[in-house]
Amino acid sequence: MDICKVLSLLLVGTWASLVSGDLTECDALTMICGNLVQEAFTTYPNYADLKTPQLIQRLGYPVEEHNVTTADHYILTMYRIPYSNSSPPALGKIPVLLVHGVLASSVQWLWQPPDRSLAFMLADSGFDVWLGNSRGTSYSRGHTFLPSNDPNNLTYWDFSFHEMGLYDLPATVNYINSLTSQRIYYVGHSLGTTQFFSGISLNPGLASKIRAMFSLATSGYINHMTNAFFRASAPFLVISATEQTINQLGGGQFLPQVMQQYIGDFTTYCTQYTLNCGVCNTVFGVLFGIDMCQTDFRELPGILAHLPDTTSTKTFAHIAQDATLGTFRQYDYGLNNFAEYGSLLPPNYDWSKYHVPTVIYYGDNDNLAVPIDVLATANALRPNVVQLSRVNYSTWDHMDFVIGKDADVYLYNDMLNIMRNHTYG
Repeated sequence: MDICKVLSLLLVGTWASLVSGDLTECDALTMICGNLVQEAFTTYPNYADLKTPQLIQRLGYPVEEHNVTTADHYILTMYRIPYSNSSPPALGKIPVLLVHGVLASSVQWLWQPPDRSLAFMLADSGFDVWLGNSRGTSYSRGHTFLPSNDPNNLTYWDFSFHEMGLYDLPATVNYINSLTSQRIYYVGHSLGTTQFFSGISLNPGLASKIRAMFSLATSGYINHMTNAFFRASAPFLVISATEQTINQLGGGQFLPQVMQQYIGDFTTYCTQYTLNCGVCNTVFGVLFGIDMCQTDFRELPGILAHLPDTTSTKTFAHIAQDATLGTFRQYDYGLNNFAEYGSLLPPNYDWSKYHVPTVIYYGDNDNLAVPIDVLATANALRPNVVQLSRVNYSTWDHMDFVIGKDADVYLYNDMLNIMRNHTYG
């Protein structure tokens, strides 16, 4: 039997089909991937506490930190890789902005080694690389006057992906455009696509500053998602649960006590033995999905050290509303909608105002951005979808777009060719 199938069967719990006699489940998994895990935890202390700039520098790449203030006073931090040893400094490099998914940050683009990391591949290919950090992440906690380190400060945490699109997107795009005098390529993963779709519909003038958008794990319409964590939490987060319930879930920040304990548990309990036993793999899989055949176990400890990052409860509530109702619209305030919008229901995001050449990639096994929803979003975006590509790998899932060990083969090389040849912009 193929080793990847063996690992997958072990993960989902069909132990009996593989294990007999005195051989335990943990023994079986240890025999298969023990050496990889042991190597991972040998190197784990060397990078577990490193942040985005240190992770870039330790690989020999230059990094710049740029702060930008949004129109509603949030301070965002971006990291720039302006050149590399393979591509020396030069005028006129085309900027590429990479924006992460939910519960992640700019560090998600650095989990792979340079030869298969999209950020480093872009830098080595002559592009000016920018790594964004959405408001509320550990890297973008600044505000001109609100305290941002209090998880119960409802005023600071009063945002969802709507504000990320309305304020964060124009602030970052305009900053890069002003500094470089170049139109940008935008690459979004998961929530990074959601805020782009909403942001362009709210700021259609931004389209003139964007060459093309690359959408990984496209998240516009999401009502068919099968992710267990999101499906289980959605009923508690939709507007029918009331704002009081939302506040009880951890004030303004999404489950801060749980997240703090969750991070602690990963670093404390994801020992070599428990990882061999599949415990941490399974937890990671429930939250984000995991493709055993595309996961490099040597990189998993570093990934777990930086996941999950922080965001607002309102962001999750907004996602839950769209997932439950099959909509792509602004935040539903229930009885307060009329005061907020002048209508009983929140307005839909207007797809007709979206005019950016868009390249979409999707995976058959993505339990957050499932194919039927991706195709519905693509249909809403037409005629702006210039390429719609199914990743030619049957178990490609949500996180494979950033941690898949063959991501370079299945999509990054194609993305680079499109950018190099100015195919769509």
